Amino acid sequence: MSTIAAVNTALAAVLDDTGLRVYEYVPEDLNPPALFLALNSVTRGTMARGTMILDYEAVVFVSRASDRAGMAKVYAYLDPSSVEPKSVWAALDENRALGRSDCDATVSTGRILGIEEQAAYGYFGVVFDIQVLTTAQTLGAFDTGYSSAFSQ
Repeated sequence: MSTIAAVNTALAAVLDDTGLRVYEYVPEDLNPPALFLALNSVTRGTMARGTMILDYEAVVFVSRASDRAGMAKVYAYLDPSSVEPKSVWAALDENRALGRSDCDATVSTGRILGIEEQAAYGYFGVVFDIQVLTTAQTLGAFDTGYSSAFSQ
């Protein structure tokens, strides 16, 4: 059975194809160009019983050493047709299943952050909203272990 951690690791592995340093967590320090994943919410599907939607933000930071070069990299990661470096859109379009039989991932939006600071360094950034649809039965982490009078 899959867990949220397993889906997170699979998503990070697919995004590693962008050439970015990929963190499966929000890092204290980062070495650009870098991408980190932040799981924002987990939603149980209401109309599609047995599904879960994992909503992620994938945050990309590139160096601000050169304004022109930094923004060119931001645009490349944001451009769905970019191949060098490979965009986040393209990486997920090539492997929406994340190498798994129980997942379907898609990027819904990408938005430029502009200049951001982390650990006293300035970066250009872009945030991608990623949704991963998976079957709830495979997410063993959601089994509460409680039994109900109705389940007997």
